[in-house]
Amino acid sequence: MEDIITALSRFRSFAVVARNSSFVYKGKTVDVRQVARDLGVRYVLEGSVRRSGQRVRLTAQLIDGDSAAHLWARHFDGALEDIFDVQDRITESVVAVVEPQIQRAEIDRSRRDRPGSVAAYDLYLAAMEKFHSATGAENAAAYALLMKAIDIEPQNGLMLAQAAQLLQHRIVMGWAPLTNDDRTVASQLVHRALAYARGDAPVLASAGLTLIANREYDLGLAAMKAAVETNPNHFDVVIWAGVGNIHCGSLEDARTYFERALQLSPGDPHAFVALTGVAHVLLVQGDNAGALQYAKRATGLNTSYDPAYWMMIAANVRLGRMKDAQRWLTKFKALAPGVTIRSIREGQPMQDTTRLAPIIEGLRAVGLEEG
Repeated sequence: MEDIITALSRFRSFAVVARNSSFVYKGKTVDVRQVARDLGVRYVLEGSVRRSGQRVRLTAQLIDGDSAAHLWARHFDGALEDIFDVQDRITESVVAVVEPQIQRAEIDRSRRDRPGSVAAYDLYLAAMEKFHSATGAENAAAYALLMKAIDIEPQNGLMLAQAAQLLQHRIVMGWAPLTNDDRTVASQLVHRALAYARGDAPVLASAGLTLIANREYDLGLAAMKAAVETNPNHFDVVIWAGVGNIHCGSLEDARTYFERALQLSPGDPHAFVALTGVAHVLLVQGDNAGALQYAKRATGLNTSYDPAYWMMIAANVRLGRMKDAQRWLTKFKALAPGVTIRSIREGQPMQDTTRLAPIIEGLRAVGLEEG
């Protein structure tokens, strides 16, 4: 558990009680609600170890300290001789799931306990429900909520960075602007976020993505690198590092980051971003069949994510499956009416334009308008 405590302490979205305080309860049968009250915490992560011969089973569970309800549980098996590898696997798996589980629980708590509150955190949680949406309307709603939160906490680096990222995503998708100049406003927000980042990994990663979108490639990649070094177990941090590397870094690193994200949280509802990213890398590298398989998985998870459709169309074109490509184009145009090759190209800040070429060639081959 000591390794898990150390890893969890890298997250800035919650505080973790120190080892000496939590280890007081080691080996004792106690009421989790009393432990939560004693330590002054809202959630308790507990675990146990059982041994049978040369095999060990370790169990971890996340519990609500108020209700004692189980939010998540999982067990891990391994050989005693490989105990350190088992410990590493447990640490990696637990820290990847605890932060998003706590955030979801806090969203539910906010709805239940503070339905009329205008506190910044409530607004932030409401925005996070919509943050990863693949629709322009939800994106706009999330941005409006975050800007209200920023009015309350103007020095909150995470809110500033994510508001900037929402505007950046609109530019990438070619959606209608929310301000007089979305690109300029995003740049202003992201530089404010960096001023208040204080080493927070999600802030650095989110800011890095917006910087890259604004063609500030070196600064963006540096922020991404710092984010991953600060917390390599944060799902969003690793995904954004992958996206950043597609745009202006190493394709090999991009794929490594995406696969790392899928390993950390394979069932995450936002895994479609990582799957689409791997499909993009494979397209550029010429593995069209592999790209198609990842793109299929991405569209299976989210039917409203434009880039996954780009990959489906391009991969099918390259494989000579023009009828399939045309069918996917029809679905894509229904999802994104008015989209053109020009709007896609202008929204993609590729430092190396050859990385966008397979997508543009595929879309052009099935007749998407140039714009």
